[in-house]
Amino acid sequence: MAKNYVYYCLILAFAVTALQNFLIPPETTNTRKNYKVGQVAEEDVIAPYDFEVKKSKQQIEAEKRELTPQIKPAYRFSDETQFNAFKTLDEIFLPLAINQMTTDTSLVAKAMKQYKVQGNTRVLLYLSKPMNARYIHELLQSELTVLYTRGLYAGISSDSIYLHTGNKVRIVRTSEMISIRQATERVLSKTDNTLARLTLESVLPILLKPNVIYDARISAINIESEYSKLPKIEDRIIKNEIIVRKNTRLTEQDINRINSMLEAGKSNMEPRTLWNEAAKDISCFVYFLLLGLLLYWQCSVFYPDLLNKKYHFFPLVSGLILAAILSLLGNRLGEAQTLIVPFSSIPIAMAILIDAPFALFYNILCFAGIALFQMHDVLPILVFVISSTGVILLIGKMKEKHHYLIIWITLVILSCLFTALISVVQDLSLRHTLQKIGYAFSAASMSIIILVLCIPYIEKKWNLATRQELLTLLDFNHPLLKKLALEAIGTYYHSLVVGNLAERAAEAIGANALLARVGSYYHDIGKITNPEFFTENNPASADIHDKIEAADSASGIKNHIPLGISLAEKYHLPVQVRDIILQHHGTGYIRYFLDKAEKSGAAIDLESFKYGGPKPNSKEAVLVMIADIVESTTKSWNEINPEDIRKILNDTIFRLIKEGQFDESPISLKEINLAKESMVPILESIYRKRQQYPEQIEDDRI
Repeated sequence: MAKNYVYYCLILAFAVTALQNFLIPPETTNTRKNYKVGQVAEEDVIAPYDFEVKKSKQQIEAEKRELTPQIKPAYRFSDETQFNAFKTLDEIFLPLAINQMTTDTSLVAKAMKQYKVQGNTRVLLYLSKPMNARYIHELLQSELTVLYTRGLYAGISSDSIYLHTGNKVRIVRTSEMISIRQATERVLSKTDNTLARLTLESVLPILLKPNVIYDARISAINIESEYSKLPKIEDRIIKNEIIVRKNTRLTEQDINRINSMLEAGKSNMEPRTLWNEAAKDISCFVYFLLLGLLLYWQCSVFYPDLLNKKYHFFPLVSGLILAAILSLLGNRLGEAQTLIVPFSSIPIAMAILIDAPFALFYNILCFAGIALFQMHDVLPILVFVISSTGVILLIGKMKEKHHYLIIWITLVILSCLFTALISVVQDLSLRHTLQKIGYAFSAASMSIIILVLCIPYIEKKWNLATRQELLTLLDFNHPLLKKLALEAIGTYYHSLVVGNLAERAAEAIGANALLARVGSYYHDIGKITNPEFFTENNPASADIHDKIEAADSASGIKNHIPLGISLAEKYHLPVQVRDIILQHHGTGYIRYFLDKAEKSGAAIDLESFKYGGPKPNSKEAVLVMIADIVESTTKSWNEINPEDIRKILNDTIFRLIKEGQFDESPISLKEINLAKESMVPILESIYRKRQQYPEQIEDDRI
């Protein structure tokens, strides 16, 4: 086994083992909750041990909401408010109290404006007298001291509060304090002078501010303290007590009891040791290493090309890693929501990129990778396996694998149908069944979206022969075709005829006709390098070959295969087209020069006159091989009729079968016969004699 592929398998095992430790929290690894509200219990659920039934989160939240209005808010005295009030009082009235100009109101107006005190002319005149200013100042100073000491409040509707003073907390009735409105009335009642009252009404709004303010931090602490006093235990279950009876429908209370039992069982479990964790990781590592080795075995036995082509095996391994990731992430969703995970996109992608038989095997590997981590119902896995299998079988029968609309419709129908059937068997309600069908529809649609976005990129990365790429290669302005037409004109026209023959044969047997035509156009591009070596380009090529040894001529002839591969790689031709270039002569002999060598009597190395292969491994490569030989053979005949054409076809096919050239191809004898019959009309039309036209007699009158 090649080291690189072992490394890929090790990467698979290591990556999944690391991911399962990262994406599966240890505390939930062994906790499986398969119960849901409305489900009918299939058996009695009996307590295996004593445990306490904890209140559900909904119950606790409801009790908190009920308790919150009963918790008194916390307040504190604000020294800053009192300080600012006395500071403002002094800054307004002390300058006025020492003013010697008894008729100047400008100083009063300035002070009033600075602190935005609303006062009319009468107030200004009243305060312009120092005696009045001193009176108001002393009155307010006395009253503010009393009011702020007692406590000013605003917006408190409860009859008592928690008041924090220093490190002490006491309950204070609001009647022991005084509101802003009451404080205003108290101060105004201290004088009978109308102008003094007007002055007080102007300045009190900026001097009377609540110094009993809400303390958010202490209030939050008090609320949490009260919450902590709520009882967390709802009930206590005794060992062997029946929690749920068989055939009864589960309620929220039943689910809460079952969950409490599971939590209690988890806490009673012995703590997982380092050895437990190591054993789990080693088992996971070996499990996925075996999956990777199975994948390698499948490729090495049935799909060796996937191992020979660069980068092809690693994406296959990456698909298994992605399947494991989707399964691990699906566990974080609810039981029904797991259906929304687009598992099917991975094996269906393999059916499009490779083929249906490989995708069926890959589907089993994905199922094995997903099932290991599935912690909910088996419904998502069953739907995934069945629907994916159906779509893969459909793709195997499709001539064009990229009909995403047909694939989507089929996947949606299968996913929704089997989801509905399984839900009915599980006796789910109509609402839950429709919900799961909706999830299955979403997963199918997401799978197709992923395919539409990713398949073109992978095909380009793998250099696969997509329909669009093949149509581009049919353009006669393609650099290689133009080069072939200019430098090897005979080979160019030979390739066009081979293309017609191979395409018609492919249509007859249901193979890829477009690939057959494109492969034919490019199968001999290696002859561009030395075109005069080949008879179709140089009628005098025999003179060249007469001057050299037969083995050298054979070497020059068969060298057009590696030269063609080199050009195909340079111009990034798709892999399937390169395969046709490499395989269109198989392991056949270059008979003309082999016969020449045998007639010379010299020692012969048969390998020198044999193409290096490999034999064709696709129907399209077989058709190009037959068309190539038949077109060359028929062209070499001076006179040919329909019977000769059929004889050439029969002899060519019989010889190729006898040599075992078709042994590695999936083509059948029935398909070979259909291909032969489809080529006959084309060859007959090419070599059919036209009716001889009478010679034109020159008219002297013209």
